[in-house]
Amino acid sequence: MKNLKNPNHQFIEEKEIFEAVFKYSKDPIAILDMESYFLKVNPAYSELSGMSEEELLQTSCVALTPVKDRERSKDALKEVVKVGYIQNFEKDCIVKNGKTFAVNMSISLLHNLNGILIILRDITEYKQILEQSEKEKNYLNLFYNNDGVGILLVDKNRTNIKVNDKLLQIWQYSKEEIIGKNAEVFHVSKESYKKFGEIAFNKALHNNKIDMGYQFKRKDGTLFWARFFGEIFGDDNVLWIISDITEIKEKEVALKIAKEKAEEATQLKSQFLANMSHEIRTPMNGIIGMLHLVLHTNLDEKQKHYFTQIQKSANNLLTILNDILDFSKVEAGKLNIEKIDFDINNLREEIESIASVNATAKGLRFEVIYIPKDNENCVFYGDSLRIKQVLTNLLNNAIKFTQEGEISLKISHKSGDVMRFEVQDTGIGLSKEQQSKLFEAFTQADGSTTRKYGGTGLGLSISKQLIELMDGKIWVESQENIGSNFIFELALPKGNKENIEKKSIQIVDIKTLNGGHVLLAEDNVINQEVFVGLLEESGIKIDIVKNGQEAINLFKKHPEKYELIFMDLQMPVMGGIEATEILRTIDKKIPIIALTANAMKEDVQRTKVAGMQEHLKKPIEVEKLYRILMQYISKKVDSVVLKKVDESKSLNLPAFENIDTKVGLVHVG
Repeated sequence: MKNLKNPNHQFIEEKEIFEAVFKYSKDPIAILDMESYFLKVNPAYSELSGMSEEELLQTSCVALTPVKDRERSKDALKEVVKVGYIQNFEKDCIVKNGKTFAVNMSISLLHNLNGILIILRDITEYKQILEQSEKEKNYLNLFYNNDGVGILLVDKNRTNIKVNDKLLQIWQYSKEEIIGKNAEVFHVSKESYKKFGEIAFNKALHNNKIDMGYQFKRKDGTLFWARFFGEIFGDDNVLWIISDITEIKEKEVALKIAKEKAEEATQLKSQFLANMSHEIRTPMNGIIGMLHLVLHTNLDEKQKHYFTQIQKSANNLLTILNDILDFSKVEAGKLNIEKIDFDINNLREEIESIASVNATAKGLRFEVIYIPKDNENCVFYGDSLRIKQVLTNLLNNAIKFTQEGEISLKISHKSGDVMRFEVQDTGIGLSKEQQSKLFEAFTQADGSTTRKYGGTGLGLSISKQLIELMDGKIWVESQENIGSNFIFELALPKGNKENIEKKSIQIVDIKTLNGGHVLLAEDNVINQEVFVGLLEESGIKIDIVKNGQEAINLFKKHPEKYELIFMDLQMPVMGGIEATEILRTIDKKIPIIALTANAMKEDVQRTKVAGMQEHLKKPIEVEKLYRILMQYISKKVDSVVLKKVDESKSLNLPAFENIDTKVGLVHVG
C-alpha cells in the first residue's frame, strides 16, 4: 500500500523502477545533456559501443556518429527539443575499434532533468538481411528479364503467376493472355497437359528437380520442343526455366535418320559381303579340298611342286577374302572377341612353324624369343586365335618387306598381366609420314608399295582394331632402310592348364568310328567329293542328298540309320535352316551340323536358333571336322586295336633345322 502520509513516496518508487530498467535493460540506454554529451549510460550501451562509462561521459554522442550522419543527428536533437519525442530514427554509430553498426533510436526530451533520453536497438543484422534481400530481388529481376531463357512461375493449381519477356516470345502470347490463366493453354491437348502434370509438375511440387524435353503448342497452333528445368519455389509454387530446343530436336531427328541410313548401308554391305563370301568360299572349298586330297596321292616332284604353288595361291586368296570379311565385321560392330585358356608355347610353335618356312624360302634368318615371367607362367586367358591372326599378319608383312637380314618375334612379360609382343625386321622401314597413316584401312606405306608387293591394305587396320577390341594398344617404331619394330601389348590373365586340349585328332582316331553313318545335304558336286575324300579312310558311311527336302525325306525313311547330319545352308528347293526346323519337329536329338560358306556371326546365330549343334565353315577345317565326328558319333572299334603310331618315325623324316615335323603333320591332317 502507498504511504499516503508521505507525499514523496510515489516519486521515490518511480525513480527506483527507472533505475532498475535503466540498469538491467538489454537495449542500450543513455542520457545526454542539451549539447549531446553523455550524462549517464547503462551497461548495455557500454557493451555495444566497446567503451567504458567513464570514456563515454567525456564524449559527445554526435562525435560517435559517422560524418555522413552528423548533420542529421544534430537536426534530430533539435527537433526533439521542439516536439519532445522522435521514434524510429535510424543512423550508424561508431564503436571504439572504429567499426560502425546500424541502430534504430527512440529519442525523448526529459523536461525535469533538462536532458535527452535515447534508447538504441542494434539493427545491423537486420540491415544486412534487408540489403541481401534487395540484392536477391535485383538478381531475380535480372533473372526474369534474361533474354536467353523463358521464366514461368505457376501456383499449385498450375495457374500462371509470373512470366518474362522471353517466355512470351517463345509462346507468342501477350502477358495479359497468360497471367492468371491455366498452363493448359500451352499444351498440345488435354491428354498432354494431364501427362505433363503426372511426369513433371507433381514431382516438382514434391521437391524433385526436373530436367526434361516436352512438346508444346504456340498461340498460332505450331508445335515446338522445349527443355524444362523446374523445382518448387516458395511453399507451393513451381518455377520453370524454359528454352526452345526445336532446332536441336530437328538436328537429332536428322542425325538419327542419317545414322539409320548409315547402319542400313553398312548392313547391306555386310550382307553383300556375306553373300560374296558364300559365292567365293563354295568354289574355294572345292579348290582347297581337292588340292588337299591330291597332295595325299602319289605325285612326282614336279607335280607336287605345281600343286603346292596352286595351294599357296588358293590360301592367299582365302586370306584376302577373310581380311575383307573381318574388316566388314569390325565396321558393323559384329566381330566378337572370344576368350579361352591357351598355352603360349603352343601359340609360339604354331607361329614359328608357319613363318619360318616363308622366311627361310627368302633366305632370311628367323627366331622366336619367349621370356616368361616364371617357369610355370605359360598358360593365359584370352583370344589366342585373334592374337595368332595379328602376329601372322605382322610376320607376313615383315617377311614381305624384308629382302635380306633377319626377322624376329619376341614375347615378354611387361608388368601385372600385360604381355608385350614385338615383330622386328631389317626391311625397307618407314618414314614418319608413312607411319602416321599406316594403320588406316586400304592404305599401305605408299601407292607403289601396293603395286610392288600386293595386298589389300587391310591387314594392319584389322590388326589395330582387333588389338583395341582386346583392350590393348599397337604401334610401330621404324627407320627408313633400317627396319621396323611392330609392338602390341595386351592384358592376358593367367589361365588354367587343365582346360587346354592336349592332343589333336588324327585320321587314326577317326578310324575308331568305322561303320558310323552320316547324312550329307550338299548341292555342290565338288564339295561332295571333297567331303567324301576327307572321310575316305575313316570307314564312315555317307549318304548324299542335294537339298533340304531330300534330306527330310531320306531321314523320315531311315530315322534310326543316321548318327549325324551335315547340312549346307544355301541349297535349291529348300535351304538348311528351313530343313533343320522341320527335322526338329521329327527328331529333337539327332545332331545337325551347319556346313556353310557363310562366315558372319549372324549366320552362326541363325543355325543355333534353328536347332543346329555346330557351325562348320568352308573351306572345311579338317581338324574341326574330325573333332565333330569324334564328339557326335559313337566309337565302333576299340581304340586299343588301332594303336597310334609315331608317324614322324615311321616315315623316317629327316630332322629339319626350322621345321617341326610333328606340328607339320598335325596341320596337314
